[in-house]
Amino acid sequence: MVLTTHSQIFRSVFDSTYSSLFPYALLCVSLSCIHGVHCASSDLQAKERLIEDMRLALTEQEDTQTQQEQVLEAKLEEIDALTEEVEKVKGLLRYQDNRKDTAALTDGQSDEAKLAKQEAVQAQVTLKLCTEKHQADRRKWLEEKMVLIRQAKEAEDKRNQEMRKFADGRERHAKQQTQVEDLVAQLGEKEQDLVKWRKERDSLVTALEVQLTKLVSNIADKDEQIASLRCNASSQPAERHHGQVEVEELQSLLSERDAEILKLKEQLMAVAKASGNVSSAPPTKPRETATLTKAEECPPQVSERTLHDDNSELVHGVKTEKRTSRVTSCLSRHAGFPTHNVSHALTRLSVRNRTSVWHRGSTLSPYPPCCPPPPEW
Repeated sequence: MVLTTHSQIFRSVFDSTYSSLFPYALLCVSLSCIHGVHCASSDLQAKERLIEDMRLALTEQEDTQTQQEQVLEAKLEEIDALTEEVEKVKGLLRYQDNRKDTAALTDGQSDEAKLAKQEAVQAQVTLKLCTEKHQADRRKWLEEKMVLIRQAKEAEDKRNQEMRKFADGRERHAKQQTQVEDLVAQLGEKEQDLVKWRKERDSLVTALEVQLTKLVSNIADKDEQIASLRCNASSQPAERHHGQVEVEELQSLLSERDAEILKLKEQLMAVAKASGNVSSAPPTKPRETATLTKAEECPPQVSERTLHDDNSELVHGVKTEKRTSRVTSCLSRHAGFPTHNVSHALTRLSVRNRTSVWHRGSTLSPYPPCCPPPPEW
């Protein structure tokens, strides 16, 4: 019962705490098994002592019985001798009875015959008493012997049962120890797999970060190229056809950029699936992945807006500050670019005062100094 309760306690503790309390649970199980073995061995020693005491008592009783039998044999020999004397006396008496005619017996001989008769009667009485006492003692001794034999058999049976229980407990403890060793080995293998997975994940994340930094630098370079091309297009309105060709080139560049962004999205989805398969390992950089996904989702919208803005600028020649602020806020919020660089790259036709009209030769110009007004003005 002690071993079963300890095994139930070990199972409950192992289910509740997975790896942090595993060595402590193993120690508790080993201590409980050692305690149970010690208690069983102490009980067995006590019962062996009791059996030895009972055996000593049986040997003492056998010795006393042999002594009593020897005494009885001596008494029986005495009784036999007395019976022989009685027979002799009886023979004499018969002889005397037959010799009625012989009255020459003296008074002394008659007295001796009377004494011999009395002694024979007393010897018969003592013989009966001794035989009865011997039979009673023998019955009592046999009863005590049977009781002691029964107790010895019961003690032997209990000892055998406890030895079987002890052997079963030892086998159960060995099985539990082998199970614990197997669990420890499985835990070590799982930890090694986790370490390998974390290394692979870190390498993938670093590679993606390098690619994203390259993409961000390429986007910044292309934005600068777009800004310079816009400035050139605004300074040279006569070359509109050439500007349309450049717009087509920019559209092709934007399509290439969208393709790169889609590739990065696929890689990020693969990394997310791999991280979802392993539930025990938490993600290391959730903020970076969130910003990266937002940055990937935002550039197609920005490219569409920039193309729309280019067309509107080619048609009207004026761009409002509200639309540029929307584009810059989208870029600064999702893509992680610095706000002042993007606003500087996209606000080249911001009107300072919408109500005022600019005249040729005036010092107040609605255009920034990086982009001069078109020649038709």
